[in-house]
Amino acid sequence: MLIFEHGGRDPYLNLAIEDALADSLAEDCFLTWRVEPSLVIGRYQDIFAEVDLPEARRLGVPVVRRRSGGGAVYNDGETLFYTFIVNYHGKRLEFGEYTEIAAEALRRVGVPALAGGRNDISADGRKISGCAAFVSGEKAVVHGTLLFGCDTGRLAALLRPSPLKLAAKGVPSVRGRVGEIKDFLAPGTTIDDFRREFCDEMRRALGSPPVCAPDEELMRAADAIAAARYRDSQWLYVRGKPDGVRAEARFPGGTVVVWLRAAGSVITDLSIYGDFFSKNGVDAVEKALIGVKCQETDIANALGRLDLEQYIEGVGAEELAGLLGQCLAHQQ
Repeated sequence: MLIFEHGGRDPYLNLAIEDALADSLAEDCFLTWRVEPSLVIGRYQDIFAEVDLPEARRLGVPVVRRRSGGGAVYNDGETLFYTFIVNYHGKRLEFGEYTEIAAEALRRVGVPALAGGRNDISADGRKISGCAAFVSGEKAVVHGTLLFGCDTGRLAALLRPSPLKLAAKGVPSVRGRVGEIKDFLAPGTTIDDFRREFCDEMRRALGSPPVCAPDEELMRAADAIAAARYRDSQWLYVRGKPDGVRAEARFPGGTVVVWLRAAGSVITDLSIYGDFFSKNGVDAVEKALIGVKCQETDIANALGRLDLEQYIEGVGAEELAGLLGQCLAHQQ
């Protein structure tokens, strides 16, 4: 295990540093990082539905798409990000293994943190951290947020979360769901103070591994990745604006939104969005259903030939077929 420290705050570059470390390191590692005000969205989210893009442009807030699934994160400069990069052995990632380490470190610095739900850490019933992951070659990248402070008004203005998601969390708005870590710390504590104390506790929990900084070779690799992926508008708007008949449902694995078009009696186009997690992406699921008859049984049979858990975690073939059936019913 190694611990990396990096002071740069470019959101595109910091995401690329994760990729470069996953590509080059044999050891596991842990790092923390911050970014300038920005909005980071999940790999499978519909940017047009989840983000108020005109408002983001007006405020000068860049929108960045990460490689992991999950939901959108607004950061106004007072969010600390943490990342585990570990050897991946093919099994399903259990977020609790990582959120509990972070929650214990938070408790040691004075925050009454509890890891729970699918991938969250809360304090006094409010979310202060979320976690997501993706697989890159032989490495799993598990990254999370620690909300030290936040302009909740701007958060509410920029994000447009699904009403189904808010209902599942039992809150009327995204503003009502989040808490701020600084409220639990001594007055005058800065995010730099908090970062230092949190990192000290994490290093202790991880067995006091050596601390190092990214070298020039790694930073060159990260610059190239940032240019080719994270700064590229095709990556951000990867699938264009969806079209067709829409249906949405909330499952244990997250929110799934489907857009479907059919001609005659067969499916001709399908797009799947949401805040779910996925090991292998959703392209194979979409392709498997093109040309399938517009009947739930035919759709379920086609989905049954896939290991759907590898593509949309926590959603079964019959559940997804039922959601697609809602689209078909609307189209008729």
